[in-house]
Amino acid sequence: TWQESGRLWVELFYQGLSFSSGMPDVFPLPLVLAMVLFVCALDTLVMHLFQRSTAATCLVVLPLWYSPFFLQNLSYHYDGPTTAFGVAAAIYAITFRHRSMILRQAVAGLLMALGLGFYQMVINVYIGLCCVELIREVDRNLSLRRSLLLLLDQCLKLTLGVLIYVLTAYQFTVAERKALRVLDGDWLRLLSNDLLTCVQHIALLVHDGNRWLIALVLALAACGFCLSLYRIFKSDNTFFQRLMLSLICLIALAVAFLAIPGLALVFRFFDSNARLMMGMSTFLVLVFYLSRNVLVLGGEKWGLLLLLPLLAMLAFSYAYGRVLTLQKELENSVVHYLSYELITNERLSGIEHVQMVNNFSNDWYGGAEGAMKIMPALRYVLNVHVLLQPELLSRSGVIVPFPPTQSFDWWGRQQQGERLIENRFYSVYLQDKTAVVVMKDISADGRVR
Repeated sequence: TWQESGRLWVELFYQGLSFSSGMPDVFPLPLVLAMVLFVCALDTLVMHLFQRSTAATCLVVLPLWYSPFFLQNLSYHYDGPTTAFGVAAAIYAITFRHRSMILRQAVAGLLMALGLGFYQMVINVYIGLCCVELIREVDRNLSLRRSLLLLLDQCLKLTLGVLIYVLTAYQFTVAERKALRVLDGDWLRLLSNDLLTCVQHIALLVHDGNRWLIALVLALAACGFCLSLYRIFKSDNTFFQRLMLSLICLIALAVAFLAIPGLALVFRFFDSNARLMMGMSTFLVLVFYLSRNVLVLGGEKWGLLLLLPLLAMLAFSYAYGRVLTLQKELENSVVHYLSYELITNERLSGIEHVQMVNNFSNDWYGGAEGAMKIMPALRYVLNVHVLLQPELLSRSGVIVPFPPTQSFDWWGRQQQGERLIENRFYSVYLQDKTAVVVMKDISADGRVR
């Protein structure tokens, strides 16, 4: 359950929204509410960073929603909306302002705890936005004292938020999800390998069609960062202050990149799925912010050129949506055929359980292979390793208990029983009063493995 994952507010949210003690499906109402709140949060972030809202400044913050990796979070029927709520809470924790430091820290801490209780990985978003805000503060005021005070303020908010979360929702987390990285003699090598894996996944976003655009945007961002350093060294600060301000900017840039995997690097078993790389959104915001600083040197209207990379992200989103449609169509077809055979086969009329055995593969969707070849990140973001989940069969009339899904290795160690059904996608065996459905591994070229 979400509660056992330390995400207590997810259960409370769906129970409250449905006015029930359970979590009935009320989609798309949660997503609509999440989108409205997210838009409001982005509006406050624009005003916080720029003090004015223009078309160009609005474009800077849009990667928080448009990030290709965030698509995987939004694909989850229940988790997607609540993840968006968590990100919105992190944004408000950054932007909330009040003359009373105590009230400001308390509200921001509660907002961070709320965000973590929706999804722990929103801490990556908060840290990334702190880096953006810190570079903006240095760039605007060129004051070491103000920059250090801002850093202290950010750290206090984060510490208080984590503390409140640990004392509340985290108490329900099961032990298996608490295993942290062991700092033994091999930890540095393992950490380097995990970071390399992260970089390789980010590199999947680059392909022949957008290589020039990515290179251009990164070049603009690099020029924007150099422009910030130039302003620091041309300021009236002492040499030590200029050195410290430059160091703050360099560290903020490095931390923003490390925040892409962020919290995932802390745990013993590194999970590199796109939905955990939430810091990618804020790193893109930083890239856009630095790029805009260069573009607007020729006038505010030049900032509108950020529409090009956003359009590329939007095109990726639509391509991903088409792949999801193909996946759903294939999934529905297989569920329909399997349910029909389980219900109509006379030898299976007395079964008491249906045991699923899944092969883990990324090659189920031959119809999308062309798009995945052109845009390699589609396969990574899709992250669907099985053709169907057993719960889908109950929607088609197969009303029997479903034991936990087993792996193909487990099936190889069992007495296989009598095979009753054989086709391209699965085989069905009868073991006493259990129907064992063994899903096959279908390669992209249609061959069965």
